[in-house]
Amino acid sequence: MERTSRTIHDRWEVEPTSSVDGRPTLEPGRRLEARVPGVVHLDLEREGLVDSPDLGDAETREAWIGRTDWTWTRRMAASDLPSGVGDDHVVELVFDSIDTVGEVRLGGRVLGEVENQFIQHRFRVSASEIVDGSVLEVALRSPVRELERRVAQYGDRPVNADGDWGVYSLLRKAACSFGWDWGPKCPSLGLPGEVRIEAWREARIGSVRPLVTECGEHRAVLVTSVDVAFDDATASIRLKVSEESSTTFEDHKSKVVDPACAQTSSTASDVVWRVGRSRPSGRSGWQGSLARP
Repeated sequence: MERTSRTIHDRWEVEPTSSVDGRPTLEPGRRLEARVPGVVHLDLEREGLVDSPDLGDAETREAWIGRTDWTWTRRMAASDLPSGVGDDHVVELVFDSIDTVGEVRLGGRVLGEVENQFIQHRFRVSASEIVDGSVLEVALRSPVRELERRVAQYGDRPVNADGDWGVYSLLRKAACSFGWDWGPKCPSLGLPGEVRIEAWREARIGSVRPLVTECGEHRAVLVTSVDVAFDDATASIRLKVSEESSTTFEDHKSKVVDPACAQTSSTASDVVWRVGRSRPSGRSGWQGSLARP
């Protein structure tokens, strides 16, 4: 497997894209330099347009920020592609975190909708879309108004300390951004995680999850799940479990997937091994056996 990447943290701008309550500091249509990773509150502070929410009544005066829709924009360039990318590479836009609800577009094409700050988002694109002048956009909706919409749709929920900010548990967003006993209420929006372009061939391992499902006096069982994405219909994956002195298990599996899914989806498939091991003779405990998948 071959995998390369290039971060794209420069040349981002952010602008409000909805009317706001109260007295906004920034009018719609005016763009600010955006720092990525980061959130809009910090961009506004760096421009001197708002104070820190910890100062005086700034928390109240700046409530309009969380009631505004914001859009992050970046003009792409052919040089954003990792070096050596060919026609046989899969190209993906990767966002480690997007805060929180909205959609991602490239060159006017909607790549997908997002609504979870805590997961990575991947979008397969063509290398031909990463060209000079192509525009990458992340359009995010006001978290406060989104909460109000969800409460109207699903009903209110009795959650401690929600107060006048609504049921924040209806959003997959850091609850502390809606205020806590130690912090202000300033639900922000932005790209708080790394953003990059990845290119790979054949297969990509997304994660490896070893889980000990049995560990008795005489036997231990390790179940290892591997999340794999493919660029073709078939791939071979090898698992090796070792102790310090020897290899206890080694095997490989071939995974066959629907070719249409392999070409269009970034969703990984599970490949699972179940490995059993008897306790080594003369040893009172497992002492690290099966601990290094």
